[in-house]
Amino acid sequence: MVVKPALGNGLHPNVAFETRHDEHARRLAVFVDSKRPNERLPGRLRVEQALVDQGFRVMTFSGEEILADPEGCIDRITSVLYDLVDENLIAAGIISPPPRKRDEIG
Repeated sequence: MVVKPALGNGLHPNVAFETRHDEHARRLAVFVDSKRPNERLPGRLRVEQALVDQGFRVMTFSGEEILADPEGCIDRITSVLYDLVDENLIAAGIISPPPRKRDEIG
């Protein structure tokens, strides 16, 4: 589902998605930064933090990235969306989390 997060500051992602299963929801905000790609400007950081505070994952692509590799950008977005769906299903108890790797175990 495509959603429009309310930030109230005039800045918003180019597109946002929501995956949902029952009461479990995960959200992704995607920005296309054509003016100052890859710069961590204070205004952008505030917007990203506001989205994270609302439960969003945030992705940013430069216009150059999209023009150079549109399929790669789509693949990255799709991969995150699949991860979010899995997180919902794990939270709902429908699937088990993947086994932890040996180096992740205390």
